Amino acid sequence: MTLNFKNFSPYWFNMQEGFEIQHKKQTEWGLQTMDLDEMKRIFVETNIVLMSVTFVVSLLHSVFEVLAFKNDVEFWNNKDTMEGISVKSLYF
Repeated sequence: MTLNFKNFSPYWFNMQEGFEIQHKKQTEWGLQTMDLDEMKRIFVETNIVLMSVTFVVSLLHSVFEVLAFKNDVEFWNNKDTMEGISVKSLYF
């Protein structure tokens, strides 16, 4: 018989515990175990720096998307006539 011991960091242990709690909640909502295991693998195996950069870039992209949509709505609300706007851009 062979025993192997492996030390885990507190970060890894807290992630695993959080995933267990999350797993119970999400199975109540109807998610499958395969989906949850894939999400767990992504968070545990991905470099924390890469994940942080991805999160920040996604957040900035969302902010800029909201600002662009706000400006589009503002443009069309302030437009009284269609003078100077091509038919092609109206269809687009």
